[in-house]
Amino acid sequence: MLSSKQLAEQLQTLQVQPGSALLVAVSGGADSLALLDLLLPLRAQMQLQLAAVHINHELRPESQAEEKRVREYCHVHAVPLDVWHWQQAAHPASGTEAAARSFRYDQFERSAQARGSDYILTAHHRDDQAETVLFRMMRSGSVHGIGGIAARQTWRGKILLRPLLPYSREQLRTYAVQHELPFSDDPSNADTRYSRNFIRAEVLPLMRTREPRVDDHLNRLASETQGLLALANVTLRRFLTFLGPKTDEFDWTPVQDEERTVQKMVLQAALQRILPGVADAQVLQALAALEAADGRTRYVRLNRQRQLAIQGACVHVEPIDAGSTTAPRARVLNCDGPGVAYRQGSICLVTTVRPGDRLLAGMCTAAPLTLRVRQAGDRIVLNDGHHQKLRRTFINERVPADVRDCLLIAARGSDVVWIDDLRLNQLLKQPATDKIKANLVYRQ
Repeated sequence: MLSSKQLAEQLQTLQVQPGSALLVAVSGGADSLALLDLLLPLRAQMQLQLAAVHINHELRPESQAEEKRVREYCHVHAVPLDVWHWQQAAHPASGTEAAARSFRYDQFERSAQARGSDYILTAHHRDDQAETVLFRMMRSGSVHGIGGIAARQTWRGKILLRPLLPYSREQLRTYAVQHELPFSDDPSNADTRYSRNFIRAEVLPLMRTREPRVDDHLNRLASETQGLLALANVTLRRFLTFLGPKTDEFDWTPVQDEERTVQKMVLQAALQRILPGVADAQVLQALAALEAADGRTRYVRLNRQRQLAIQGACVHVEPIDAGSTTAPRARVLNCDGPGVAYRQGSICLVTTVRPGDRLLAGMCTAAPLTLRVRQAGDRIVLNDGHHQKLRRTFINERVPADVRDCLLIAARGSDVVWIDDLRLNQLLKQPATDKIKANLVYRQ
C-alpha cells in the first residue's frame, strides 16, 4: 500500500529539498486528497511548508459540498487553504474544459506567488499519463504530445511537480478508502462525449483485455519520449548555431542536405525564436519555399506585422507593408473545378481522389467552399459533436493571436470544415465514410 515513506523518496527523486514550500492542488477527489494526506507526516520529517488550493468551478450542484469537505479536512489538519471560485458568469458557452483548466492554473499561480511556494503539486497519476498519451496522439500526433505529463516542469517561475505518476488510480483510491478520506466523485467523469473520458471508460479497458500492461507501456513511452526530446534539444541547439547568431536572418545551407524530418524540426526551432507558438502550417510553408530553390522570393506570413522572405537558402524577417498582398485572399472552390494554387501545388475540391492526392477533409455535399482566413462568427463542429466558435478554439488551443489571422481555412458560410494546421484540424468532426460526396485535397 502507498505510504508517506514512498512519497518522500519520490520527492527526493524530484529534487525537493527539506524546508521547501509546497502548494498542493486539491480538487476534493480521491487522488488529490490522498496526495495531501500522504504529505502530512512529511511536514515535520522534511520541514515542509505545506499549503493547499481548491478551485470551485461552480459547474455542478455538488461543488459547494465538495468545497466544504476540503475546507473541513484542511482545518482539522492545520493546512492553510486558498479557495477560488470560477463565477458562473465567466463560464463560456463552449470549450468549458479548456477554459476551466486555464482559470485553474492561473489561480494556482496566484496562490503560489502569494504564499511564496516553491512548488505546485498536482495529483496526476499513472492512469492519467496513459490517457494523456493516447489523447494527444489522437488530437495532434505530435512527438511533444506523446511525451505526456512531465513529473517535474518549470512553469511561470515556479516548479510543477507530479509525484504520483508512478502510482495507479486504483492504488490512490484504495489509500483514500482505507484512510477514510472525505473524497468526492465527479459524475461528469463518466460522460464519454468528452474524448478523455471516452479513452478512460472505453478505449483503455478494451486495450487492457489484449495487453494487461498497456498502462505501464504507455507510461514508459512517455518517459522515454521525454528523454529523446531532451537529447533532440541538445542537437537542435547545435544546429541553430550553424544558422548564425541572428534570429531574424539566417542561411539554410548548412541544414538543407539533412533528412526532411530533421529540417522541419530545426526550422520549427528557428522560427520559434522569432514567433513562439509558430503554427505547423507556417513551418511547412517555409520549408516548401526553401525546397523550391528556383530563385523566386516566397513569403510566409508570421503575423500582422512580420513575414518571412525566402529566396534560395536565405531567410530573413521583414515588416509587412500596409498595402502588402501576401495575406491569402478569399477564393471559391467549385467541385471538380480549377484548384487554388498553394505552396508547390494546389488545393482542390473533387469527387474522385487521384493517386498522389493528399486528403485534407471529406464533405457530405459537393457544394462550393471558400478558402480564406478567419472571420467573425466562424465556427467548427468538434469530434464530440459540439459546436464551437473558431475564436474560442484558437484561445483554448493557445494559438498566438497573430497566428490566428494567418491560418488558411476552408469554409461554407461560417462553418469551417478544414484548418491548415494538422493539430487544429484533427479537432474537427469528420463525416462518416458512406456520407462523403466530395473531398478537399492537396494536389501537386
